[in-house]
Amino acid sequence: MLPHTYSQSHPLLAAATVARIEPSVHPHPLLPAAIRHIIHLNRNVGLKHAAIHLARVKPNTASLIFHRHRTDEEWTYILSGTGVCDLSSENEDGTLDHTRMETVDIGAGDFIGHKRDGHGHCLRNTSDTEDLVYLCGSESFEGEIICEYPTVGKVLFVRKGQSHRYEELPPPPPSPPPPAAARPTQKASEQDKSASVSRDTSALPQSYRQTHPVLHARTIARIEPDKRSHSLLPTAERHIILLDDIVGLTHTGVHLARVPPGKTSLAFHNHRTDEEWTYVLSGTGVCDLSSEKDGTLDHLRIESVPVREGDFLGFVRNGRAHCLRNTSETEDLVYLCGGERVAEVVCEYPLARKIRYISVGPDGKDTAVRIEDWSPSA
Repeated sequence: MLPHTYSQSHPLLAAATVARIEPSVHPHPLLPAAIRHIIHLNRNVGLKHAAIHLARVKPNTASLIFHRHRTDEEWTYILSGTGVCDLSSENEDGTLDHTRMETVDIGAGDFIGHKRDGHGHCLRNTSDTEDLVYLCGSESFEGEIICEYPTVGKVLFVRKGQSHRYEELPPPPPSPPPPAAARPTQKASEQDKSASVSRDTSALPQSYRQTHPVLHARTIARIEPDKRSHSLLPTAERHIILLDDIVGLTHTGVHLARVPPGKTSLAFHNHRTDEEWTYVLSGTGVCDLSSEKDGTLDHLRIESVPVREGDFLGFVRNGRAHCLRNTSETEDLVYLCGGERVAEVVCEYPLARKIRYISVGPDGKDTAVRIEDWSPSA
């Protein structure tokens, strides 16, 4: 076994290595019966600005005490197992009541996104026999993290590298009175419509959005992916579903991507200003990487490493250039990918000898793109 503090400089953390890492055990101080077993994938490969963890919750156990984030976003993608997600209930006027809970069934392939100042939440493994396994992540917030615990009336204040403190949570304002039972409200009809969306089987457009934090796998399967190529490699092809945008996340990126057989995901590239990660869900392929010798990267010499289900790849700022290739003749390469959202993305394309500067607006959309020539000494 490897200690939970294990770290490596190579960006590929193979599934076989992940299986050897001893998880760190995290009972919650406000609810000791809530226990998560966590492997800090981002730390294992040196990521400092994009947090992503592999978590496991044992049968009939909660992940955490019911909580909500004031200052940072959080997301979860269920890999295996079943359970429920407890969420703050929504009042008829659209406000959230953190003292009343809605319970939603969850299973493999479901995505959950929690915005700043959004729903209170926690996961519970309701199985008697099977672990609940999921990826989870958040933005790397540099300021003070503030987390509320409505069920125990506490609020936590944390700064990186400093001690934390708990304070009393002010009582919530009274909930509005319930509507008359004989007269359905507009809000109630909207909730009925939202529930019917997850049961429907018709296709949904790329522009589909929802306010509820739980995006079920059955809904994801209905969303039309965005088929993308690349201006510097027209033969590249990937089909993307923007999970973050669908549930309203604006500070961290999480996408579901599929590369068809024989295709490359993107032009060979390297990030100067942001970190990026990939977790392979299914299929096989290779990741082309810049070669390294004596601690020096050579972006014009390529090392190819095989990738498969359960492999994690983490790319630090100014690290190795990379791209994925699906080497199968029959099976798609499917993966989650994501990272930071920064105001300006600077990306190098060594094989095309170009640098691209992309200004990003508050909505996450590109507002300006500038391309310059690249050289190994740039």
